[in-house]
Amino acid sequence: MMERVDEPTFPTPRHAALVSALRDLFGAEDDVSAILLGGSLARGRGGPASDVDLLLLVPADRLAAFATRPRDYAALGATGVEAEPDGVALDFGGLPAHIWMTDGKLAPRASGSVLDDPFELEVAALYVNARPLLDRDGLRGRLGARYLPFYDEGLRRQRLRRLAGEFASHCAALEDQAARGLGFAAIDRLHTAFRAFVLGLFLAHRRYPLDLMKHLEEQVGDGLGRADLLPAMRGVLALRALHPAALTERAHRLRSLWRDEVGAA
Repeated sequence: MMERVDEPTFPTPRHAALVSALRDLFGAEDDVSAILLGGSLARGRGGPASDVDLLLLVPADRLAAFATRPRDYAALGATGVEAEPDGVALDFGGLPAHIWMTDGKLAPRASGSVLDDPFELEVAALYVNARPLLDRDGLRGRLGARYLPFYDEGLRRQRLRRLAGEFASHCAALEDQAARGLGFAAIDRLHTAFRAFVLGLFLAHRRYPLDLMKHLEEQVGDGLGRADLLPAMRGVLALRALHPAALTERAHRLRSLWRDEVGAA
């Protein structure tokens, strides 16, 4: 028997009707352990233009089957269906919906860039910020216990050390490119180094980010209680021209922020 867990408030009747229809569709499947509402709707900050983001917790061997259901989506009024990594994107007459399927077993990559590893973002999406619409057997809570309130301290320090190396490398490349007059390449490095700082800030606070650029005022001000940091963060990205001296000075600002707010945390 399907157990409805939560009844969020939606910005429009269309959002409410679509979420209800998708919940009924997937809730009828015994393999679905949990249905979760994500994104801005889950945080109560959605508006008329907000997407519908749903997360399904299903066994690993059933993931592909849940991603390919064009007839079911069409029956609900979907006018477009497009496969996405680990899910599907749907268009319901101008109302976008994204459905992510997972078995809930998340792990960081053993190699490669920490900045390009979505591990913390996935934990946040599945176990921190999502609102349960259906919880059939409590599996989400049991799986999430290994990541909450934050994951293993040894892993945190390991990822933070690796991230610090990446941050330093991007700042050095920023200064080099600025000195060579490569303004557009330098600004790209500046944005990358800034994202590394944001992730480092959350790792230092043992908190999971929603995103590394989106909703930063909400995340840093409300989530971390550090609204005092926002002017300095805005100042790093506030450039009137791609002047070498200005770009180099932004690298100094970022290093100072890292040293003060992340350090060797």
